[in-house]
Amino acid sequence: MRDISLDEEPAKLPVHTFLIYGDTRTGKTEFGGTMPRPLIIVDPTEGGYTTLKNMDRSKWFEEGVAPIVKGFENMNDLSAFQPELKALIAAKRVLTVVHDAWSFYCDWFLSKIQESQTKLDNRAAYGTLGQHLRKMRTDYHSLGVNVVWNCLAKHPDSDDPKGRPMIPGKESDKFAAGVNFLFHSRIEQRREGGKVVATEYQLRTQQFGNYIVGNREGIYAGNLPDPFTGSYSDFLAVLGYDVDEIRKSLPTPGPIAKVTPAAAPAAASKGPVVITKASTPRPAVPVKATNNNPASKATSNK
Repeated sequence: MRDISLDEEPAKLPVHTFLIYGDTRTGKTEFGGTMPRPLIIVDPTEGGYTTLKNMDRSKWFEEGVAPIVKGFENMNDLSAFQPELKALIAAKRVLTVVHDAWSFYCDWFLSKIQESQTKLDNRAAYGTLGQHLRKMRTDYHSLGVNVVWNCLAKHPDSDDPKGRPMIPGKESDKFAAGVNFLFHSRIEQRREGGKVVATEYQLRTQQFGNYIVGNREGIYAGNLPDPFTGSYSDFLAVLGYDVDEIRKSLPTPGPIAKVTPAAAPAAASKGPVVITKASTPRPAVPVKATNNNPASKATSNK
């Protein structure tokens, strides 16, 4: 078990910020879905939320507690949604916020800025985007819950020898510097006779080739296996937390306070669209585990 200082509560859910970047279909969305009481913000046109519909529901952090999924459709959706999000957090219905399609959102928001210009000015557009993304980062990191930013990967090339999150402009490095955990997601496959016989979804937790990776665990950084495979429960366990005790300590959800809609500009948003809300969950789909972390044997996934 982990040595814990007197200033830290070992049975209380820790609050962390993550930036996970990698190619599509490398496990980013599913990892977010295994976190406690996640609200997952998606781009409806990108469709990554389908992973959540089809994932093994025994991997949810709490049995029967499904992720809440919202999709942005207009420029002011996320700003207009803030009061409702804060009400959900205050009621303990949401303990994690996952921005599942952050690269798509950044590109989409930049294109909307450019469309609004009477004369194309990329410098001004990137400046406006940078201000918006900085505000988003500081606003969400001040909510007091886990926050995950899922991005595509910008691979190393002749212009930039480093692999990094696909976020426009200088905000890529700022986001990478502003989180507790920066992970690179990958898939490793084993083939025999030209056929894939094993697939492992990995989070690289230490510097991986030219890809930037890191954390703020300090003396506990060595507890993180590289690569890491598994759910958020496994992640907590390898850091030395008692996952079952944390589950027991989670606050009981309360009533959601009535929210007064925020004033909207002339081109009013209809508000985030609910992508999926299952009143009767589909039966769990058995999935052959590929997790090779010893931690998974030390904690029970409900």
